[in-house]
Amino acid sequence: MTTTTREYCHSLSERFATLPGAEAEAPRSMAAEGRRLCAEGQVRVGIAWLRRAIRAASGLD
Repeated sequence: MTTTTREYCHSLSERFATLPGAEAEAPRSMAAEGRRLCAEGQVRVGIAWLRRAIRAASGLD
């Protein structure tokens, strides 16, 4: 089961910030979009963007 709350968005955002690839332009832009969407109440889509950012920053994409 997937958590779809603003708290989970915040948790993913914090996790992203700790990754070594978080400073790269593409992952940083994806994370910013995810945070924006979460703040606007589009939590499910925001979480998807944050997960993409985490994968990219982790070198998995």
